[in-house]
Amino acid sequence: MCENIVYDEERGERICADTGEVLEEKIIDIGREWRSYTFDEHVRRSRAGMPLQKSTINISISTVLDGKFKDAKGKKFDVDDRIRNRRLVKLQRRLLNDPGSVEKEVLYVKERILAVKDRLFLTEDAVEQSLLIAKEAFDSGRARGMMTDCIAGAVIYLTCKLMKIPVSIEEIADAFGLFKKDLGRCYRRIIEGIDIEKLGVESKVMITSYVSRIVSQLGLSGRTEALAKEIVRRYRELGLSSGKDPRGIEASAVYIASKITGEPTSQEKIAETAGISEATLRARIKEIEEMLKIYPLT
Repeated sequence: MCENIVYDEERGERICADTGEVLEEKIIDIGREWRSYTFDEHVRRSRAGMPLQKSTINISISTVLDGKFKDAKGKKFDVDDRIRNRRLVKLQRRLLNDPGSVEKEVLYVKERILAVKDRLFLTEDAVEQSLLIAKEAFDSGRARGMMTDCIAGAVIYLTCKLMKIPVSIEEIADAFGLFKKDLGRCYRRIIEGIDIEKLGVESKVMITSYVSRIVSQLGLSGRTEALAKEIVRRYRELGLSSGKDPRGIEASAVYIASKITGEPTSQEKIAETAGISEATLRARIKEIEEMLKIYPLT
C-alpha cells in the first residue's frame, strides 16, 4: 500500500508519488469556486453566513414583529391572523422588557464583557465560553442579586482558569473597577451552582503566554523573548511546573533570559509586571537555574 500520496488539484486525482500509479480519479472539489483577496471580497462573494455561535442561541429573539399586520408580500392579514399577530407582538414586547428574564440579563453581561475584551486580551472563544457560563449561572439562580460587572468578571475568571488563559483575578478586578475580595466572592458563589463537565470547555494550554506580555511591557528584545520561551519549555518538559503559578515560572525565565542576552532587568520590575512577589520570583529563579543547570546569574 502506498504511503506517499499526493493530490493533483487540476486533474482531481490522488497519485502514489513512489510508483506514479493513479489511486483515485475524478474527485469532486468541494471547495469554493471563487477567490478573494480582501476581507470585503470574501464577505461579498461568500454565500454562507458567519459560523453559528452557541452563546447567541436562545439568548435574544432575533426576529422582531413590527405589528403592521402584513405578510412578506405586503398583503394584509385577515381578521383572525391580525388578532393572532397582535397577541404575538404583545407577548414579544413583554419578554423583551421583562427585567428578570435570563436573556436580557445575559445581554447586559455580554456588553460588559465586550467592553473589557481587548484590555484583557480575550479571544472570541473565551468570550463565547464566558457567555455560556453566565447563562448557566442565571438559569441556576446563582447569579441572582449580583452586580452585572461582578458577574461578568467572575465568568471571565472561571473561563480563563478552564481554558488556561493567563489572566489573573487582579487584572480582571482592575478592568471592572472591583475589589478583588468582592470578585472572589462572586466567583465562588457562581461556581457552586455550575456543572463544569456539562459546559464541555476545551482547555487550550497557552504555553509561554505570560512571557510575551512581560517582554512587551518591559520593552525587551525578541531574542530575550525567544530564549525565555525555550527556558520555560525545557522546564515544563521535566514535569516540574505542575501546581505552580505559571506567572512565577515565566517571569523567572524572562529574568534569566534578560541576563543572558545582556538586557538586565531588575527583579522588582519583573515581579511588578507579572503581578507576583519578589520572594516568589527569587524562589523560581533559583529552582530553574538548579534544575536546568544554568550558571547562577543573580
